[in-house]
Amino acid sequence: MLLQPVVAFLLDVMALSRATSAREWLGLATTLAGIFVAGLPSRRVRGATPPA
Repeated sequence: MLLQPVVAFLLDVMALSRATSAREWLGLATTLAGIFVAGLPSRRVRGATPPA
C-alpha cells in the first residue's frame, strides 16, 4: 500500500523532471506515515469487552 504513492511521486520527479520543494517532500513523508499508522493492526486492551 505504501509503494504506489512513492513510485508515482518519484516517477513524477525523475521521469518528468518536476521541480520539487522541501514542503512537497515533507507532505509525502507525512502522507506515508499516516498510511503506515493506519495500516498497523489494532491493539486490544486486556479486559475490554468486545463491541456488540
